[in-house]
Amino acid sequence: MAMKQLKLAIVSRNDVGRGVCNRLRAAGRIPAVIYGDSGVRSLSMDDKEFRLLLRAKGGSASIIQVIDESGKAALSILKDMQKDPLTDCFLHVDLQEVSENKEMHVTLPVHVKGEAFGVKTEGGMLVTTKMQVEVRCLPKDLPEYIEVDVTNLKVGESIHIKNLPVVSGVTYTENAEMPLISCTSGVMEEETASAGAEGAAAEGAAAGGEEKKSAEGAEANKGEKK
Repeated sequence: MAMKQLKLAIVSRNDVGRGVCNRLRAAGRIPAVIYGDSGVRSLSMDDKEFRLLLRAKGGSASIIQVIDESGKAALSILKDMQKDPLTDCFLHVDLQEVSENKEMHVTLPVHVKGEAFGVKTEGGMLVTTKMQVEVRCLPKDLPEYIEVDVTNLKVGESIHIKNLPVVSGVTYTENAEMPLISCTSGVMEEETASAGAEGAAAEGAAAGGEEKKSAEGAEANKGEKK
């Protein structure tokens, strides 16, 4: 789970606006910005190179070393990217500059390891309520992900933030009692669903009986008026 560092070539730009961005995309480049303590800088990157970087990054957290046309390098993390769902074209990318000597706040993916005892032996179901965690760390201490071993998890038990493994240099910043993964009884859920369906059917039958009685009462009233 050591830090993954990737490299990306960028080109600074002074021109901004919709027309400029459209021309960049037509030339195979992606409009982007990088922001941090030194301010905000507009730039662009090669579309193909960025796609290769995403493939190398996968679903893990990574530090991206950006290198501009003058050879100046900076560390960053990917904060956001916008993509056209119809054309598969990247519209914009946001990078956040980070300092190697300053802690940063990052969202890390959670990877589940093993088969829960409650699923394998007790007929339970594994329910994940949150597959990302917020942490604080220096860039050099950034893990690619947080691995959670669920092998010993039994029905009725949960894994909370406080149960996550200790990672050197990494601080979990969310509520320690927040649940991430639970093992629930599949039988109980099926019984609950069945009871709910039976209750709905009973209510429907009762409503139908009341409607029938109302209709019969209305017919009787008409007969009396005649």
